[in-house]
Amino acid sequence: MSIVQKLIDAWANCNVAQIVGLFSPAATWIVDGRAYEGHNAITTYIRQVLDDVVQTCIVLRRTFNDVDEPSWAAVEWAFRIQTASGCSEVEQAVGVLQVVTEQAVLVYVRDEQITYMRTHNDTLRRCQTTLDAPLRPEHRRASYPVPARPMDKADILKLQHRHVMQGWRLGDADTICSCHAPASVILNAWEDVHGHAEIRTSAVKYGANFVDTHIEVHRVVYDGQNIALNQTWSCTNRLTGIRAGDQDLIMGVVQDNQIHYWREYFDPSQSAQTLEQTPFGNREN
Repeated sequence: MSIVQKLIDAWANCNVAQIVGLFSPAATWIVDGRAYEGHNAITTYIRQVLDDVVQTCIVLRRTFNDVDEPSWAAVEWAFRIQTASGCSEVEQAVGVLQVVTEQAVLVYVRDEQITYMRTHNDTLRRCQTTLDAPLRPEHRRASYPVPARPMDKADILKLQHRHVMQGWRLGDADTICSCHAPASVILNAWEDVHGHAEIRTSAVKYGANFVDTHIEVHRVVYDGQNIALNQTWSCTNRLTGIRAGDQDLIMGVVQDNQIHYWREYFDPSQSAQTLEQTPFGNREN
């Protein structure tokens, strides 16, 4: 049984000891930028999450391992909690580093312990639901064609730096669109954008509201098509003068040197971007 499935089962049991037991004693778990170091801190956090909880349920959307470093996995799921007042759901993206390496699998699979985990919540898409409800539809194709040529981490980093540092940073809509397939979809905490025409509109709005954009990519997990990218996106709000760095986890599809799907999970309350100044604008206007 995979570590991901064991996490799902442990949360379903609302068993603090069972959940904590999946982590190594010196593990780090980062939740929306806040780090919990070691069993004591992780135990305290889990008890806070489970306080007044009747039942939890995790519905897995997808999981994949890195093609080069299989000990890295990326997970997307819906985390559901039922309390005495009802049931709510928050979409989560999780980047997981298993204890094992490709060569030491037998040793660490036996222990099945997590040494590092990062969780980002999409809090603005939280909704009321039931524990057994199907997953909400997503703006992502059910399948994508086989890539014409393989990409590696160097290709992905080059694409993302061109996408942001030569595109969004400079307000160059042509460069941004060249990094996206014609039917590409981008989702951030507030809105979604579809295709090149809306991406061009977004580029104009972003340039009017934000300046000095910079990214630092921390980790890429890629299986040849699906991608999880952990980065810090920094920018300055022209109106407020506030500069902030959003550490996010992006879940998407990248192939043939283009982005086909791009969903951003980050904490909007810590962002220089605001609901009124989101880069995408209101699609109805």
